[in-house]
Amino acid sequence: MRSWCGATVERHVTVLTLRSIAARIEFLLAQTAQLDPELVALVKAHPAGPTLLAEPGVGPVVAAQLLVSWSHRGRVRNEAAFASLAGTAPLEASSGHSSAPSPDDAYAGESRQRPDLKTPAWRS
Repeated sequence: MRSWCGATVERHVTVLTLRSIAARIEFLLAQTAQLDPELVALVKAHPAGPTLLAEPGVGPVVAAQLLVSWSHRGRVRNEAAFASLAGTAPLEASSGHSSAPSPDDAYAGESRQRPDLKTPAWRS
């Protein structure tokens, strides 16, 4: 191995990469701190916003995603429709002879919303 200023090339590249990642994390944290108050204000302005934010584990990001996915009265007729929209309703696989849940547990719906449904459950 060649040495570069007393360290291996791999170590030097690792240090540079970690510094780059740390700088990106600092930038994203600053950006989040700047945008979060705006998102909270937008969510609170929605009629359902304060109710969503009052739920355990539901923060501004989860509340905003749920409001965007729900979009309007009547889009979600019942619990089954919500499960389908959220991608938590299993798809049925049929061979023509029998019907059974899909072996790979495939789900339909908006996959972006699925983590938002799990987040409050983890935090409550």
